[in-house]
Amino acid sequence: MNICNMYDRNKEIDKLIKIFKNNKDFYIFYDEEKDDCFLRKNQKNYTGKYEKIENSIESDFYSHNYDLPTYFHKESGFYENGKREGIFIYEFFDSNIKFEVNYKNGKKEGKYTIYRFSKKQNKIVRIYEEGEFVNNEKVSVTQYYYNRKDELEIKSIDFKKFEEVLTFRDGTKIVKEMFRYRVEMISFNLPISSSDRGILKAYQYKDDKLKSEAFFSAGILKKIIYYNDEENIESTDYFDIYYDNDIKEFNSFYNFRDKKDLFEDSLLNRKDLKIYDYKNKKYIDYPDKFISSDKDIKLQLKILKDDVDSNINFGYNDNDLILLPKYTEYFDKNGKIYKRDFYKIEKVINYWGTTFESVLEKTEYYFENSENIKTEEVNKRVYLDYDFDSKFIKILLKE
Repeated sequence: MNICNMYDRNKEIDKLIKIFKNNKDFYIFYDEEKDDCFLRKNQKNYTGKYEKIENSIESDFYSHNYDLPTYFHKESGFYENGKREGIFIYEFFDSNIKFEVNYKNGKKEGKYTIYRFSKKQNKIVRIYEEGEFVNNEKVSVTQYYYNRKDELEIKSIDFKKFEEVLTFRDGTKIVKEMFRYRVEMISFNLPISSSDRGILKAYQYKDDKLKSEAFFSAGILKKIIYYNDEENIESTDYFDIYYDNDIKEFNSFYNFRDKKDLFEDSLLNRKDLKIYDYKNKKYIDYPDKFISSDKDIKLQLKILKDDVDSNINFGYNDNDLILLPKYTEYFDKNGKIYKRDFYKIEKVINYWGTTFESVLEKTEYYFENSENIKTEEVNKRVYLDYDFDSKFIKILLKE
């Protein structure tokens, strides 16, 4: 096939696209000034406008928001002395989505946009993402979502400020302050979670009023403050962070190394060691005869201390940490505590090993002078999760 002597460029390019779909590995340049097509494997010193069509043009753009592959088939722009210069446009097979980015001396510099272009209307009909590069480094990104079930509309990240802002259709806004950013954090399932790695603080606003504040330690939730419509404190949840793995592994030389001193020792009450009976769907006490003493390793707990540096990085070991509610305080309009919820933890043995679960054990009610007046036994299992109604993290009752 003589690509260089094509008389009908569009017709031949259509043929090439069909070939590329069959994974044939070659590409073509189109020189706009010379109105000529040519093969070129080395564009080191090439200067001029061109189109490059290839079955796989790799890119570092993230396309999880658009359900597209991570490579392109068409690149068009201007080369100056073998380096990209000015605006470049990238396209996919069988898609009207385009990536547009600015280059300076071969490096990404300035604004970029990912959008859907309508050939019929000859205009951009939807923007998916826009942001900015400085010296080939992405410094900011704003992603736009359409018809998500969780009502998320806009996600903006400022990588220099370590700040992320999420905006929802109902007027809710979540602002997250980070102490580090990892690549996988750009791709997420929930707007915020109780173990949002790399996070320091999170603020929830509704119609520009502060509704909640969340504080994290080692990227794991430690406290949530909830506010009423007058932006006075309504309640506060407190959490403990536990090591959720084999204690023998914790004590080994390679695990946590110099971070062991950040944990304090505690013991689980014997009655809070449970077995889940799948047949009868209930929790039963672990047989006391299988517990050697109060020093039995099954009863040992490792709890992260409260005074550790909140931006400490546990690396891959942070997957071994779990948070559980400790207690909740409720405040009246004068800022005095009138009620407290107290939680306990249970270590549950099941088919897959062991896991920690949380139980709302009791609620205490107080007079104005903070004397205890009533204790109500509750004993209901709870869990912490993203609440789709409030768009934030919340302690929820299990059904």
